[in-house]
Amino acid sequence: MEEYELQPVSCEENDRLAQKLSRWLQAGTEALNKRLTEAAELKYTVSYVTVNTLIFFQQAEEF
Repeated sequence: MEEYELQPVSCEENDRLAQKLSRWLQAGTEALNKRLTEAAELKYTVSYVTVNTLIFFQQAEEF
């Protein structure tokens, strides 16, 4: 892990860096939420198809 020496910065620079970090975190959060939503939708779809396949084979055995 790299070590960094802290440097004093102006209030304006601090605010600029804080805004940049905030935007970066917001973009990362939105990307993560999108991926989690896609994964949940895929899991639901796979579960739905699996259940319907099982129902189909169960009904086929009854014939």
